[in-house]
Amino acid sequence: MPRSVPPPLFNEGQLRAVFDNIEEKIRQAVAEMPAPELRDGDEAQIRAELADRFTIEPIRYTEGAVSASAEEAQVDVSGSWKRDLMDRSRPFYVAGIRVSYFVPFTGDSQLFRFQPSTHSFHLPRAEVEGSDLAFHVTRPDTDVGATKRTFDEEFQRTKEWTAWVNQDVERFNSDIRPKIAQAVSERRARLRAVSSGANSLGIPIRSANQQATTSPQPTRKITQPKAPAEIFDVALSFAGEDRAYVEAVAAELRKSGLRVFYDAFETTNLWERTS
Repeated sequence: MPRSVPPPLFNEGQLRAVFDNIEEKIRQAVAEMPAPELRDGDEAQIRAELADRFTIEPIRYTEGAVSASAEEAQVDVSGSWKRDLMDRSRPFYVAGIRVSYFVPFTGDSQLFRFQPSTHSFHLPRAEVEGSDLAFHVTRPDTDVGATKRTFDEEFQRTKEWTAWVNQDVERFNSDIRPKIAQAVSERRARLRAVSSGANSLGIPIRSANQQATTSPQPTRKITQPKAPAEIFDVALSFAGEDRAYVEAVAAELRKSGLRVFYDAFETTNLWERTS
């Protein structure tokens, strides 16, 4: 069954924390901007683009376009002290109506989630449904007209909270412009100082993404080739400390006419050029 009471608005956290998070994203955006673009681009345009990206659109209502719908509904009256109920710990439903009022709005719908710096303890209740703010009013009877007064009161309270939110938003939008200008100017100055210092070295300066134009020089590495059976009769493998003894054995085997693989005999073949 649909909820008899809509959820409260402006109740999921502090709007100030949202602003702090956006300011951190601004600093990050400036820090991650490609150096050539920030250093050599049009500073006024860069500032304007960042301001446009991070400016929050305040909430505006189109009160002349409010619409409504009405339907039958099962209404929970367990909280009504006008009803003589034995057990109020569980819902008790009776036949009634549910009238919904839809108020179109523009602006950032996420603003309905957060508490402004100025607020009261009486939270308005409604639901964001696309580009509408929906106020659902239920009654345990069929008096549709009586729901209009409830809606008017709740919408008035919502507009009061919205004014507080917009006041904070407009202040934030105004404050971020000098902060963006400062962040851009400071990093731009650092980049230009680095560029100037590099140019003073008197040698060609590579860009960050420039590839090396010279071919890499070949390197040499020692490899121990395997001795093919058809070339050598004997292949000698040994520990380094046994070299003197193995060299004498290799010499005697060679004198006897055997084809011997011994690394000292093959020195010229142990270098391999790679690119």
